[in-house]
Amino acid sequence: MLAAVLAATACTVPGEPSRTVDLAERAVAPADFPYGAATAVPAAQVPGALADITFRPLRGEVSPPGCTPAAVDTGTAQIRVGPGGPAQGTLTTAVVKVTGGLDELEAARRQCPEFTGGATGAQRMSVTPVQARSPEGSDAAVTAAVWTLSAPGGAAATRIDEWIAQRGDIRVYVQNRHPDGELDTAERTATEYLFDTAVRSAFG
Repeated sequence: MLAAVLAATACTVPGEPSRTVDLAERAVAPADFPYGAATAVPAAQVPGALADITFRPLRGEVSPPGCTPAAVDTGTAQIRVGPGGPAQGTLTTAVVKVTGGLDELEAARRQCPEFTGGATGAQRMSVTPVQARSPEGSDAAVTAAVWTLSAPGGAAATRIDEWIAQRGDIRVYVQNRHPDGELDTAERTATEYLFDTAVRSAFG
């Protein structure tokens, strides 16, 4: 498990004074993870962790190239990783700055339901949109999906149940990454509750 480190990074726009973007204050508290306290991904490892979360390779290329997922800001992102439940996986939350909206993300997934990518560009990725439930009292846009990641050779190795919310240029990811197979009802409910908590933490 990664050691807890919180990072704040200055973000400068040419011709404007620099400002500090600190998404740590919007991240889920480690104690709010349902199956044990989470830890923060160290700043030096955030790019690699975001490659896992967004499926945009840190090394390697996406095939077909037009299916390459959009980049998110690595300098300000806050990622927490905690243990999963009965499915024996891991729970991940991320708060990131983005330039596009969820409509663009959903359109890209409809266009590219399958592609080769992942953190190294070597995994076969397939995505199935599922109905997203909006957290009570939230005005954030939401979307949800199930990913299947297959190792070279075609064997299904990993399933990712994913929930995303966005308001303005801030996006929240919650992923339950586990061996292939469906989550049981209790773990799915616990993960959805973590998503609700992550949305409240990010957007109030």
